[in-house]
Amino acid sequence: MSNNQHPGSPWDPNSTPQNWGSANPPPGHPQSPQQPAPGWDPQGQQGQQGWNQQQQPYPGQQNWQGGGYDPNAQAGGTWSGQQNWTPQGAGGPGSPGGPGGQYGSGGSGSGGSGKGILIGVIAAVVVVALGLTFFLLNRNKDDGEQAVPGTSTSAGQTSGSGSTKVVDDPKAALADYFDAVMKGDPKRALSYGRNSPSGSSKYLTADVMNAAQKQNPIKNLTLDAGTTTDYSATVNASYDIAEESVTSTYRLSRSDKGSHWQMSQAAANVDLSRLGGKTVKINGQDVSASKIALFPGGYTLESGNAYVQYGNDDSTLYVKEPSGYVSTYDMEPALTTKGLSTWRNLVKDSLSKCLASTKFKPAGCPFYVPDKTSQGTAIQENSVTYSTSSAASVETMTPRLTAGTMQAVGSMYMVVRVTAKTGNGGNASGTAIVTSTKPTVDFSAENPAVTWPTS
Repeated sequence: MSNNQHPGSPWDPNSTPQNWGSANPPPGHPQSPQQPAPGWDPQGQQGQQGWNQQQQPYPGQQNWQGGGYDPNAQAGGTWSGQQNWTPQGAGGPGSPGGPGGQYGSGGSGSGGSGKGILIGVIAAVVVVALGLTFFLLNRNKDDGEQAVPGTSTSAGQTSGSGSTKVVDDPKAALADYFDAVMKGDPKRALSYGRNSPSGSSKYLTADVMNAAQKQNPIKNLTLDAGTTTDYSATVNASYDIAEESVTSTYRLSRSDKGSHWQMSQAAANVDLSRLGGKTVKINGQDVSASKIALFPGGYTLESGNAYVQYGNDDSTLYVKEPSGYVSTYDMEPALTTKGLSTWRNLVKDSLSKCLASTKFKPAGCPFYVPDKTSQGTAIQENSVTYSTSSAASVETMTPRLTAGTMQAVGSMYMVVRVTAKTGNGGNASGTAIVTSTKPTVDFSAENPAVTWPTS
């Protein structure tokens, strides 16, 4: 039995209506979760390698390794070579393979062995010097594709070997990222993220990006270099997305000197689960996923329903930065002007039909009366008359849409007075039993109608 029922007999003429209930108060603003600063821990932090050489167990063999870049190296980023040399007279008497079995020309004199060792050492020094010269001349070459430090090269393009071009400057890298976002180049923009977004990437397309830039352009971009080390950097950025101003510090890292500067992610994850309806339109494109990825920008959200909109005044969702939390609280579904007037008219019509009924339990109505008085006297069904002053409150009610649906629910306090004739020719009066005070309209239905769920 509802709390709206009179505490005494439903047929007590002295019953006193309770005070009206208030309309649903708007929910308090939830605390937006504080997102931790994007984690980044550059891997492989090692400086430019030097040349290492190791003396083997016997003279006559020199092994060497070089760090850095060698155009003749195999794919994989490191290379090594081995230079073998043989002392003068190898293979003859006194060589390791010759009759003498020892270094030297005579096989027994110490002077011959020392001379061979000296020649070997000189040859080794010459080989190392030549290799070092070759390395220094070629360490900044990458088949002509690697960017020179301090210059900007468009990421996402490929070199002759199929690798991604790099931007060897954090500020220039961030500038190239925004250039890709504003020009609708998703592949180039995504190359600046170390991690793939967890939301659906289906909507990271040129069409969606270009529509966002046209409707809510990113403009007035200003970048200032912050702290920079060999493997990590910060860049301070400020820009406008339409009329929304953004100030943020971007953190970038790279795995090695001369490699690509990247952020933790290049596209933000957006949770759309609180929005109503099976389909949400973003910049005119249907989106059915509950969690998607979007680049920075302003996106117009539509429900595809004339009765429902996202946000009370502005249906624009702002993705301010790729690693930040994107709140959809301001995108909470609400009725359009047409939706509100339709809801009120449907509720008033439903109440009018219910009040006009003479039945004990009018079908689809929020109240009823028993077929007998509290004293057990039978009531003549067709003599029942309902009335209420609560119907007037519908004109000022503002329903709320249930999260994740298009069901508009109102809240009202309703007292229904009843008069009727009894079977013995007498009269009876009292209050009806109210079963619902939540008039609900589902605007996702083809023909919206009012229901009265049990309170």
